[in-house]
Amino acid sequence: ARVQEGGFDAVVMDVQMPAMDGYTAARRIRQWEREQEIPPVPIIILSAHEMTEEAARLQAAGCDHYLTKPLRKPPLLDLLHKIAGPTLRTPLEETR
Repeated sequence: ARVQEGGFDAVVMDVQMPAMDGYTAARRIRQWEREQEIPPVPIIILSAHEMTEEAARLQAAGCDHYLTKPLRKPPLLDLLHKIAGPTLRTPLEETR
């Protein structure tokens, strides 16, 4: 529902959430995007487990990236920079 409100450059969610797992949520987001004929928003999944063996399942669900928990700031920022490209500015760049 939040994605449908718009305004997101990326979605970051956990694989294990109380009401719906991340795979199901990603599939529903992708279905809604197809129905609306809008470009897909990058989806980043967080997991406490190394997910190498889950790569195909993640991709099939529509997830673009995953990070393992505990989440560290540098890998998250690196991934966000990769997704956003040169348009994403860090706080240090904003003060120049």
